[in-house]
Amino acid sequence: MRTLWGLMATAYQAHPYGITIVGHMSDIQNYTRDAAKDYFDKYYVPSNMIVSIVGDVEPDKIFKLAQKYWGSIPGKPKPESLATVEPEQKGERRIELEDPSQPLFATGWHVPEETHPDWPAVSALADYFGQGRTSLLYKNLVKEKKIAAQAGVMLGWPGTKYPCMMIAYAVPSPEHNPDECEEQVFFEAERLKNEPIPVEEIEKIKARAKAELINGLDNNMGLAIRLAGYQNDYGDWRELFRQLDRINAVTPEDVQRVAQKYLTKQNRTVAVLRTQGS
Repeated sequence: MRTLWGLMATAYQAHPYGITIVGHMSDIQNYTRDAAKDYFDKYYVPSNMIVSIVGDVEPDKIFKLAQKYWGSIPGKPKPESLATVEPEQKGERRIELEDPSQPLFATGWHVPEETHPDWPAVSALADYFGQGRTSLLYKNLVKEKKIAAQAGVMLGWPGTKYPCMMIAYAVPSPEHNPDECEEQVFFEAERLKNEPIPVEEIEKIKARAKAELINGLDNNMGLAIRLAGYQNDYGDWRELFRQLDRINAVTPEDVQRVAQKYLTKQNRTVAVLRTQGS
């Protein structure tokens, strides 16, 4: 985890995504009750709240209950939106760490936020690149060359409300090192830029994405969570019911286009953890 947050701190020069969620150790050691209360009073206000209610309910009763339990909460202005935009990265950034632990290779590329038109194609790219045992990274590094004990891709790190990261990682197997993993990860990234994904693979990726979406709506809690999430991210809960159209629209050409657009050397940050003393 320290390696990934080191990567984020290097990749982000301005945006808060480069700061660990709980802060640095000195922040944790200096938490105060007053600071926590100020944060709560600023953000946990009705103007910043989204309520999603799903099920066989009677609206009039719901409004009365809302008034009963929440009506006494004082109204306050909605907190100001984050104004900081991460500047475009103009060249590869690298960090190396040493620790008495297992080595690790990780690289991250800046990608857009979840509401961006490119997101469905970026999601398909991440799936094919390194999500699951049939992905390019797992097949190449783990199953075939056996230079890694684990390899994969994480998309949307550390959040998706703002432009975020696609992170590819590999844990070298015994007798192998992060440099070998780096070479193969970038080899597969170049393949994605130069070779279109087969149509049948795109259809499998879309089927998985649609199944995940639909399965998440099979109970009231799942539907409520997703309605609130789409309202928060898109500003309109109805966008949830347009997501299938966005998934269905993805083509092999779209995936190759976003690979060429985002998987570039100038857009990536590399983090290497080497075993101390090795």
